[in-house]
Amino acid sequence: MTTALDREPRVLPAIFADLFSRPDGPAAHTMRAYLPRLTDSLAHVLQPHVRAGRIRPLPLPVLFQLLAGPMVTHILTRPVLEPVLGAAPPSPAEVSELFAEAYLRAVTLPEHPAADPASTTAPDRPIV
Repeated sequence: MTTALDREPRVLPAIFADLFSRPDGPAAHTMRAYLPRLTDSLAHVLQPHVRAGRIRPLPLPVLFQLLAGPMVTHILTRPVLEPVLGAAPPSPAEVSELFAEAYLRAVTLPEHPAADPASTTAPDRPIV
């Protein structure tokens, strides 16, 4: 996702701009066509962990928005923020890791090791 959003020419951000500015435009039609496939894939990955009690029983759209939203926002605003902040932001790989850790802290139920940011031991089963 990071690579697709950050790749030159910045086509995917332009598609997002169309999606947000024209709810009945071509990007919205494409999104509606592919969204069921995307949500089915995410449900296939996330729902078993919800049922097993490893992650919070949040609605699937919220689980996806928590996962993708911060990175999408970061990549879309990065070209504007870099010159304003004066310092180079962390690399996309570093940001991906930071957001993944934050996601796990947000959705993992407290009794599972991934919920404890101080934990250095890996959980005995995958979280997501």
